[in-house]
Amino acid sequence: MNNFLSKKIIATIFLSIFLLNNVFIYNVFALSNIDDTEKYAWGDMLGWVNFNPTNGNVTVSSSNITGYIWSQNYGWINLFPINGGISNNGVGVLSGSAWGSDIGWINFDNVFIDNTGKFTGTATTQDKGSINFDCVNCSVRTSWSSGSISAGFVDNLGNMIDNPEFQISNTDFSMEQKTVSGTIGDANNKIRIINTTNNPLWTISLSATNGKDSLWENGSGDSYKFNGPDTEGNMEIDPTIMNVIGTGITKSSKQKFLKDVTDSITIAYSDGTSIVDTVFDLENLGINQVIPANQAAGTYSLNMTLTIIQN
Repeated sequence: MNNFLSKKIIATIFLSIFLLNNVFIYNVFALSNIDDTEKYAWGDMLGWVNFNPTNGNVTVSSSNITGYIWSQNYGWINLFPINGGISNNGVGVLSGSAWGSDIGWINFDNVFIDNTGKFTGTATTQDKGSINFDCVNCSVRTSWSSGSISAGFVDNLGNMIDNPEFQISNTDFSMEQKTVSGTIGDANNKIRIINTTNNPLWTISLSATNGKDSLWENGSGDSYKFNGPDTEGNMEIDPTIMNVIGTGITKSSKQKFLKDVTDSITIAYSDGTSIVDTVFDLENLGINQVIPANQAAGTYSLNMTLTIIQN
């Protein structure tokens, strides 16, 4: 009798987290992150002030505001001129001055951005009146947020788990191909997502930490694949059985890894309808791994990464 028949194949997944938070795209000119419709403030002397004019490229960041706005009556206003500029303290409290060649300095010390991205308050000029963000028919809003998005693992008390580890069911050595199953995340090791930004849209996905050439390895030179044909080893991710705590979350369908075709699998995404919930928990993400025939017995491990990105 083959002495491998009594030996076990043990598979363990180690998880890490990767965050892509508030990603913006830049071309030759920076794309404005001011809303396309909520972009007008008002001044009794300045008229309508457009914070998203063509080629104005107004961009709000956690440290400053750059670009140009347009006054109906006085033309271009530079938000970050030499010897001036508007600063953001990181939580939406603005300070500093913009400059208009026909206006002079414009003080933004009494302007704020709330946690929904809306500008409030009043900016004052030297002798051309004020820019009002709170008038009845005006509104300026940015997609920048002072909040953050994060993902990690917590126990049943909500304490963070730094190095989560999940074991798939064991199996005996076999001369035939076998499938083992398991889950990532349970009541004591749940995936927790916290989103305090004003952007409710996000996607969370799973991939191998070291890329598409990663292998299940036992440290003794034996290995098999997570993204090959079944005869070489293949992993299927099944979010459909996952328990979701929180509203506005859509679970993805189950899918297999396939090298150069499916190197990352979406687990779930928010549909944007939940603007109240900021904490979401995911439990029991299903995993099915095909073990090739005649695979040497041993304890195998694979490092995988969860990635969360705002859309």
